[in-house]
Amino acid sequence: MKIATYMEQPSWSKLSEKLLALHEKPWQFGLFRAINVLETEWAEAGELASGLSSRVFITPNKELGFPASEVKKANIVASHRGTIHLEVSYSGLYGADAAMPHYVLEQAAQDDVNGARTRAFLDIFNHQYYCLLYQAWKKSQLNIQGVGAEQYDGLLDAILSSSDINNEREVNTGVAGLKTTSASGLAKLLNDEFALSQITVDDASAHWQSIGQVSALGSANNSVLGESLILGDQVLVAGGKVIIDLGELAANEGTAFFPGQTQGDKLCQLLKKQLPVDLPWQCRVSVRHSEKKIQTIGEANIVLGIDSHIGNVTPKVTRQEFKDSQYKNRLSLARSA
Repeated sequence: MKIATYMEQPSWSKLSEKLLALHEKPWQFGLFRAINVLETEWAEAGELASGLSSRVFITPNKELGFPASEVKKANIVASHRGTIHLEVSYSGLYGADAAMPHYVLEQAAQDDVNGARTRAFLDIFNHQYYCLLYQAWKKSQLNIQGVGAEQYDGLLDAILSSSDINNEREVNTGVAGLKTTSASGLAKLLNDEFALSQITVDDASAHWQSIGQVSALGSANNSVLGESLILGDQVLVAGGKVIIDLGELAANEGTAFFPGQTQGDKLCQLLKKQLPVDLPWQCRVSVRHSEKKIQTIGEANIVLGIDSHIGNVTPKVTRQEFKDSQYKNRLSLARSA
């Protein structure tokens, strides 16, 4: 008893809407748009990049009449299950738009055996030619996955200075990061960068500033009492210093902003690019410590001097303040190490 087995030929009604539109209205597609639809909707992975023909086969149309569109037709090959044959009127080695001698075009346009053999031989190169042409076109298409998109990502990473260890693309760094001109703008930038909402920036706080030369009555600089004379070696000024308040954070989050830590180094690099070089700044953070029970030396997961403590730790909030020099020194030490 002989059992006949066969594989059902796919029908256009079962395909995607884009492939169905390519089959029914091919004149609405340009060459590269049609190939892109086949690559994303039907071709195997890497098929068009390698030039092989597995599920897509591209050839020029043999007719020598004036082509009304770049794509002539798209059909499923009956003898090859799952292969879509795309006939185009764009360039190629035969057809109306081919740069070949006229006798070759006439021979390829014939409907006899010689014409079929000529087309079969030239189609070996036609498919690879269209695949290479499509890859060259993709280099200028930034919104299509391929060489062009990879080059665009590389250029964007270079502009945004995304060359750190974690390969993170930081929006507010590099050439694309414009300097802020207000405290509210800097606060918005920091909140967006660190995914927080409570960071505030104060650029008008009063602070003591040292005087380079102490005033003295009767000196050559004509110090006048009540006008230009300053008593002491410091003066109270408003502005001239930026205070970054990170608000209240959990212990693990707050300590990450300390000098030499991951978020602290990131904060220092960001402020160095946003603030003038001679403008001092200070960072404040409130660290929230949770309750910890009494520990006994010898218990598991307790390291003396690292995660151990004496007595019972009650919940509390500690205020930490760091100068810009502390961040810069730790950052320079880390780079020189």
